[in-house]
Amino acid sequence: PEQVIELLSHNYKAVAQMANLVAEWLILGGVKVTNVQAMVENHLKEMILKTFDPKKADTIFTEEGETPAWLTAMIEHPTWRSLIYRLAEEYPDCLMLNFTIKLISDAGFQGEITSISTAAQQIEVFSRVLKTAISGFLTTSDDWQKSIDECGKMVCHGQHTYVYSQVLLHVLSKETKGGSTMKRLAQEITKCAQQEHDVTPITMSLNGAAGYPQACQALSSMMSRNTLNPADITVLYRNYNAPDPPPIDLIRTPQFLELLVDALFRPGMKLNPEHKPKYVYLLAYATSVSESTLYLRKEDRFG
Repeated sequence: PEQVIELLSHNYKAVAQMANLVAEWLILGGVKVTNVQAMVENHLKEMILKTFDPKKADTIFTEEGETPAWLTAMIEHPTWRSLIYRLAEEYPDCLMLNFTIKLISDAGFQGEITSISTAAQQIEVFSRVLKTAISGFLTTSDDWQKSIDECGKMVCHGQHTYVYSQVLLHVLSKETKGGSTMKRLAQEITKCAQQEHDVTPITMSLNGAAGYPQACQALSSMMSRNTLNPADITVLYRNYNAPDPPPIDLIRTPQFLELLVDALFRPGMKLNPEHKPKYVYLLAYATSVSESTLYLRKEDRFG
């Protein structure tokens, strides 16, 4: 016991006690308690950011075998949640941090998780963040475009987040109530993704084009290159001029419609007079025909 006492007396630094003492002095000196608390917390955050060791952090679970009570209490405070977000950005493979992010999401703070790379690590967390983003899009009326941009940026973080989100929106677009809004959001997200990636295969797989190989190949070819060509337009014209045409949604893709409009109306665009009626037909068909009228004869479709 004497040796233990001697070792403690010579080596114990009492850092926490000294910090508390300095804090008390500051309060006695007239500094507000909230300001002192912020000073201590911010300094502690900086120290943790400098010295954090993900391997040691992961041993917390191997040693304790369950969620530490202090960790549950820690995520109740905004200061420490923001610290977890920053650490999770720097150490995406740390099991302890990923688990803590899930705890934060489970506690209802998913709206704070603005880092997409952090949310994308776990499907449960990403699903909640996506739900929050979609809800924001549905309830926003003032800055609608900003809401779309934020949602698009999140969904387009990676291929897995894009596919997952688009499949979810595709299912929601089938709903009677709000389905058209979800479809519009999906189209805007596709437009966002097209700025840096070719997402045509994903788009075509969701709209059922695989069941119509000729139309699918023609559309895929033009959309992947983002340009129209007479050969593929002719293929589509023949398909949609047939007694049993493919679904109308295939050619109602915004990208394809924009290409048609540009080809027909943009100044300086030159079309072969032989093929121009086919462009006009496809644009007219896409904008005026409904699935409920497809049983009509071809000459009655636009009547």
